Amino acid sequence: MASDILVEPLHLKLRELLNEVQLDYSPAFTTLVDDTISAIKEAISKIPEGFQVGADEAPGFVKDLSADKVAFKFKKPTTIEVGGSYAIRCIAKPDVNIDLFVRLPKDCFHEKDYLRYRYHGKRCLYLCIIKKYLKSSSLLGRIEWSALQNEARKPILVVYPATASAEIPAFCVRIIPTATSLFSLAKLNATRNNIRALQKGDVSEATPKYNCSILEDMLMEELAEFVRGAFVTWKELGEALILLKVWARQRTSIYGHDCLNGYLISILMACLATEPGRRRINKSMNAMQIFRVTLDFIANSKLWENGLSLWFPNEAKITKEKLHSELDPTEEMKERKQRLQSFPGVICDPSGYFNLAFRLSKTGFTELRNEASLTGDCLEKCRGGGFEETFLTKIDFPAKYDYCIRLNLKGNAGVHTSGYCMDDECWRLYEEKTRDIISQGLSNRAKLIRVLWRNWIPNYHIEDGFSSLDKEPLLVGITIDTFDKSLRVVDIGPDAENKEEVARFLRLLSEFVWRFYPLVVDINNDLTPEDEKEINENFLLSRKGYEDNPQSINHLMFLATEYDRQSEAWTASSPNSAELKRLVAYARSSGNLLSQLILQDQNDPYGWERIFRTPLNNYDAVVLLHGDKLAHPERCLFLSEVNQGLHVARGNATKDFNPLMVRKDMKGGSLDQLKMKLMVDFDPLRCFLVDLEEEYGDTFKLWYDALGGDAIGLTWSSKPTPTSKKRGREENGNDDDIVNVLKSVGETGKGFVRSVHLLKAPKAAC
Repeated sequence: MASDILVEPLHLKLRELLNEVQLDYSPAFTTLVDDTISAIKEAISKIPEGFQVGADEAPGFVKDLSADKVAFKFKKPTTIEVGGSYAIRCIAKPDVNIDLFVRLPKDCFHEKDYLRYRYHGKRCLYLCIIKKYLKSSSLLGRIEWSALQNEARKPILVVYPATASAEIPAFCVRIIPTATSLFSLAKLNATRNNIRALQKGDVSEATPKYNCSILEDMLMEELAEFVRGAFVTWKELGEALILLKVWARQRTSIYGHDCLNGYLISILMACLATEPGRRRINKSMNAMQIFRVTLDFIANSKLWENGLSLWFPNEAKITKEKLHSELDPTEEMKERKQRLQSFPGVICDPSGYFNLAFRLSKTGFTELRNEASLTGDCLEKCRGGGFEETFLTKIDFPAKYDYCIRLNLKGNAGVHTSGYCMDDECWRLYEEKTRDIISQGLSNRAKLIRVLWRNWIPNYHIEDGFSSLDKEPLLVGITIDTFDKSLRVVDIGPDAENKEEVARFLRLLSEFVWRFYPLVVDINNDLTPEDEKEINENFLLSRKGYEDNPQSINHLMFLATEYDRQSEAWTASSPNSAELKRLVAYARSSGNLLSQLILQDQNDPYGWERIFRTPLNNYDAVVLLHGDKLAHPERCLFLSEVNQGLHVARGNATKDFNPLMVRKDMKGGSLDQLKMKLMVDFDPLRCFLVDLEEEYGDTFKLWYDALGGDAIGLTWSSKPTPTSKKRGREENGNDDDIVNVLKSVGETGKGFVRSVHLLKAPKAAC
């Protein structure tokens, strides 16, 4: 079989992936979106103007911000416009969010409301009023609070349509306030202090992140137009953006509030496609080429040292020249220096004041460039162009890091001792504090430490303030440097914990495409290109005839090493197709559960048991054994139980054999009598399975844990014959025959079988 039949060309795989994740902007979908947006606009239009809005709309929020002078008279939004990925048709499923920009009216704000969180307070109160009136619309369903990029001081409203249809993708509308032209941009440059209480001694400290938080709203519409201009007629650029979103979402260490998001990716790509990015991306490129160029820029560009700067065409509402005229050259240089000191990564808007990457942390930026570099290497060196590794493999915290720590800080007042919000939010400051402490303790034993606190929680009521935003644990992921450094005698460093290694192993089992790729183990880099060619030829030979009969191929798991290039040592005879399918399914479910336990519920003892228990409800019948009669009872970690189906048989444990000789066996007997009790290499499970195979091999397939399980799963054969081979009884296909067969199974294992359960009768007997 030709290799191009076995391994689809990369461009076909990419097309299939894009077809799967691209949103279908069908008339039915766009009509429902338009109707939902129209309902939102209509509800807002009904809000009367001129009434007084005060802190009592969200008392906890205003109090925790320490904001003053937040009262205002309500005015309707200046404009309401669709933005974000929906506007440029670059939404990547499954997250279908429609961004709706609501421009806050200038009449609701005073000239100096950029000071002391007054803007943030009024912004939240304005949304509280909108939320009240949205509830009156019959076309709108659930309305929730969320936070813009996990920033609690910048809440947004999430609105769901009242109607849903299986044919239309589920979506929500995110109402995001914008603040175009509200304040002087120069008042929000990186060197200014706009929170008077924030000082070191008698010197006021700059508040660059606070300032950027306001500038983001002021320039959001302008930047959205910049992105729209780059993407709107460029199909390949949009497809590359979707590929980058898929790539980033598969890597939870970089797709977060302190690193990367879809908006930042689109800004970066728009920059690289225009003059600010020296047109590194051009219209002769396809989507995958654009994807590669963007990753290479993230990983290797030296422009990051001085920051990227955007500029807009001359017809833009805000020009670079106009904005920079507000600062003299000396102040501009001082502002630029402060910006580079305050932020590890800089992408400046045309004004020169706003860093679009202001949430990017130092470790987040390091992790991002590292992942981009690793992916670039994978695209060059991995088989099949690295498609599966790049786009289909989930790399979450447990799979990424050698050591994972969860810090439960619920109720810890030390987190917000200095207040919830200063220049940055207290949760971000605590991330940095934790990172510094662990870094000092581990020194050069760890290459990376990733600290992340996703403090926002679903269904949160922002009106109550920030006191409950500590329920989620703070996550720490540690990558060790070298084995020698990590195990120094003076101060032992962390080595990879067992659970993290198990998580990685389960990911490999569940996500590797076993049918179409060989797994080549070359720990010491001993294989030459000729060796790899030989392995690939052997692999293709093992897949000969796949198109005619996929079930006929040998070596479903092709595991090759330097000394075993034909996969004869480990997987020549097993697993077969059904076994591999079950193995992959169990690995996937167990891997997902293990990741959940590591990140969220480590204290759940039953949850940990489920990792090592086979879910018995997947079988048609189950035979439970007496665990103390197994050859190695100590290996049976948890006693299996079945609480469903028909209880067919129950049996007591025999006294004829035991896995161990106890003291009473050695009393009062002769040597010959002791020899009679001693059984060498006797495994009752193995003997029982042989008997069942001989007796019922055509009736069902056996599934068991040879290392120490106390349960045997039975699945009916494709054409089940509910009889014994030896008895040769005539098949009549009713449930009584099935029950009788299972009772016979219990009789075959009398003294060893604890109970037998029928969960599902075979289809042929229904």
